[in-house]
Amino acid sequence: MKRFVYIIFLFTIINILYAQDGTIDTEFGINGKISIHVPDINLRSKTLLVLDDDSFLAGINLEYNHYGNYESRGFNIYKFDKNGLLDTSFGENGLLFFPNEGNKRSFIISLDRYNDKIFVHYLYKDVNMVSIINFSGEILKSFEIDGGINYYTNIKFQSGQKFIVSGTKNINHVFVPIFQRYSFDGQKDMNFGTNGEVRFEDLNYTYFNCHDFDIDTNGSILIIGDAGNYGEVSRPFILKYDENGRIDTSFASQGKYFFHILDNSYYGYCKNVKVLPDNKILVSIEALYPNGTGGWWGKKPAIVRLNSDGSFDTSFANNGKHIFETYHNANDSFRCMNIQPDGKILIGGGSSYPFPIFDTDYYMIRLQSNGSLDTGFANNGFFVSDFNGHETCYIFDIQLQKHAILALGVENTTDNFNTDASIIRFKAPSLTEFSQVSSIYPNPFDKQVTVRNSSFFDKIEVFNLLGQLVLKETFDEVKKYLIDTKNLKKGMYNLILYHKNHLVDYKKLIKH
Repeated sequence: MKRFVYIIFLFTIINILYAQDGTIDTEFGINGKISIHVPDINLRSKTLLVLDDDSFLAGINLEYNHYGNYESRGFNIYKFDKNGLLDTSFGENGLLFFPNEGNKRSFIISLDRYNDKIFVHYLYKDVNMVSIINFSGEILKSFEIDGGINYYTNIKFQSGQKFIVSGTKNINHVFVPIFQRYSFDGQKDMNFGTNGEVRFEDLNYTYFNCHDFDIDTNGSILIIGDAGNYGEVSRPFILKYDENGRIDTSFASQGKYFFHILDNSYYGYCKNVKVLPDNKILVSIEALYPNGTGGWWGKKPAIVRLNSDGSFDTSFANNGKHIFETYHNANDSFRCMNIQPDGKILIGGGSSYPFPIFDTDYYMIRLQSNGSLDTGFANNGFFVSDFNGHETCYIFDIQLQKHAILALGVENTTDNFNTDASIIRFKAPSLTEFSQVSSIYPNPFDKQVTVRNSSFFDKIEVFNLLGQLVLKETFDEVKKYLIDTKNLKKGMYNLILYHKNHLVDYKKLIKH
């Protein structure tokens, strides 16, 4: 009997260690999925944030379907433990609710973390807001930021406890990218751009829509989106600015580049951008081509990697580009992208069927860091599913736990054609080797360094090669911390992590 139990135990361990990345974790939620349903309400999944203990927050917008017209009903922020159970100690019974008022809109834009604080960027009764909350859902501070932006993206942090807000603004019926910089107390940084903001205007186009942005290790800002004129098809673009909002004319063509992905078309949309630790730039694109399914423009998803100067990184995929054939021979869309610690690339969205079928499946792929398809993930690199017959399914965010991948999405219901929010968990045992490693990035560094460790630490000390203490910071215990290093001189340093005055780890640093 003991031998039989031992064999079963050994088989279980082997199964865990060698489970394929991308298989659904059926022990999570119900058969691998959490469904969030609110009667008579259309749910729009927006953003996901994973904390150090693998608990996670989900930002979900609420809409009321009034005879086909969707009206804002506010938004919820839910908190779940690492296994997907609602954490009722958070907020009020597991959620924070932000209502709307009358015809005014309230919706969440992003959830972002800076050390032990969570930044919530949202529209509240038509007012653009940022709230800082703790891990228990207590609102520590809220402030209004400039309401001049019509369509917002996420926020990103720069050194010196500042953050960038980006989006698109309607100026006399011309839509332009605009971004602003704020301090953590909500004050606009008037040293950024012109009076705290930067606008990009091109007289050749009536709209330049900003869809996403990211910040490199030097604080430079990369903005992506689509541009065009009314009645014309859009073209995908990328812009680069320095840390203080000046266009970087050394990037591509005077700071701007229009992507030409398909041989027979210049058209498409940039959807997501991620800057890698070496400052190379990943961009996901929906490339448009004529005479697609039903006679309309068709969409093929693509990933490109640029060097920091805007040239194509020819070592990535096929001369810097990986163009995907559509899964159902129709239209595939990207909505989100994330990078694993090993450099592998996760992209999620939806895969549609040919006209006249209007169904769309959940769609996620994984690439190797060199841009080739990771055939060891899910089904030869692809996860495509309607999860038991749902007609409309999309993935809107992808985040990582220590041993798993979380995908936040939506799927249709029979409730008045509304949609439910969904969270799917995929096994990813290959992430295990990275969850126990203390890491510092980027290294070499310039103006800021992120320190990550598998165990808690609450103090950092940095010494130069003469043994002199040049930087010291103490804080509430964390597993990840961002250090402002812009005042350090170029050279080599030793960094020490402590927890309750006991040494945790020791690392060498180089400032270039």
